[in-house]
Amino acid sequence: MHGLLKHTPPASASEIHEALGITKSDIDAARRAIESSITDAAAGGGKMTERLIIGKSRPPSVLVAKEGNIYVFSSGGGVQSTAALILSARGEINFPVHVFANTGDDSENPDTLFYVRNVLMPYAQQHRLTLVETAKRWKGTGPIDTLLTALYRRPRSVPIPMRGHTGAPGRRACTVDWKIRVVDKWIAEHGGRGYNVFVGLGITVDEIQRARTHDPTATRGFMKHIVYPFVDLNLTRDDCIDIIADEGLPRPPRSACWFCPYHSPAYWLELRETRPELFRRAAKLEHDINAKRGAKCHEEMRWLHRALCPLEEAVSLSTQDDGLDNCESGYCMV
Repeated sequence: MHGLLKHTPPASASEIHEALGITKSDIDAARRAIESSITDAAAGGGKMTERLIIGKSRPPSVLVAKEGNIYVFSSGGGVQSTAALILSARGEINFPVHVFANTGDDSENPDTLFYVRNVLMPYAQQHRLTLVETAKRWKGTGPIDTLLTALYRRPRSVPIPMRGHTGAPGRRACTVDWKIRVVDKWIAEHGGRGYNVFVGLGITVDEIQRARTHDPTATRGFMKHIVYPFVDLNLTRDDCIDIIADEGLPRPPRSACWFCPYHSPAYWLELRETRPELFRRAAKLEHDINAKRGAKCHEEMRWLHRALCPLEEAVSLSTQDDGLDNCESGYCMV
């Protein structure tokens, strides 16, 4: 491992739950709440309601600056983000605050939501770190505005990168509006204004092509610096998996919305086999998007699968390719 320091023996997820008084019934209730939010979205067009989050860290009223600098890690709830939380707990990287921007209980991978709330948040609380969950709100201060809600609400525009007849992904407004701006807004509202804020992203050296050189940018009253701590440490995604295993935590699922067009053919095939109801909802979403756009020919259609045909048909033709067409932002799939 690349220069990792010695640390005390890790606690397992069950030990963390026991220490914090989280019972199996609490965990079961949390899982049912996540699943029901997806069911409600399918029936009601993507409405998300507020819900109890067990083991949630209390967000600070004011971010703590050291010598004019604040450090915040943008968490996606996946492998790299979990490793970042562990390294923060060990003191090997300096990110006392981690922010998870939830695109919606009806939109995120249900397994990711369960992992964030029932593994990462108790772990953060045990190690005196802040892991806070936030979300996009309607017109900034209104009710939570989920990505699935927007997909059904907008008459023609599609905020996810569905593919057209050329095969090229479309505009990716989802990452900007439901991840990047949400994290920036949280930072500004919790004491970031007037400071240099270093925002860590979970890109590793084996996916260095996703990293971008960013000049500091004035954002919502603070100076935003994008940094890549895993690149600085020369860590790969496999190294992150090892860090998680060494800490005794379960391996997190891939973090992305369940209907993300960047998913691999293998993902769609697995979703059909293991979660057929969620697969049917993805197929219906694709159909409904094309219907509301008034698409009448192949050139006007938009597709979730790279095979450029209806999802049910695409999966029957797909191979076992398990790679992802990674969103290069560094805010998703980490």
